Amino acid sequence: MTINEIVKQYNIKLCEYPPNLWDRAGFYYAPLRTVYINSALSEKEKKKVIYHELGHLNHDASQYERRRELFEIQASREMIRSILKEELSACDKDDVKNFNYVRFMEKYDLITTLDEELVKEEFLKLIS
Repeated sequence: MTINEIVKQYNIKLCEYPPNLWDRAGFYYAPLRTVYINSALSEKEKKKVIYHELGHLNHDASQYERRRELFEIQASREMIRSILKEELSACDKDDVKNFNYVRFMEKYDLITTLDEELVKEEFLKLIS
């Protein structure tokens, strides 16, 4: 899925900002249904950030400080689920049987043990 298709599907706006304005990769601003994203990111990184920020769509912003860890894990899960869906949709059945989660993590620069657990969990959910 292209970035434009993601934006249309989720009915959000996308705005890019220059890297010297802020050093974060991106953020979601709920009142405007807008994902702001660092313009210096590669297309692959932009998609990851957009999918992550979409994971915040149903979060109550007033609860963010109190529930930050949970909200961030949920957003990361949404990002991983979304890129896994894209990856698996491009595979035939034999490729899915031989799916290598370590290569997937390397391809998408997923480096934490949390990322690893989320990849395993979401992969199993998607193939069952």
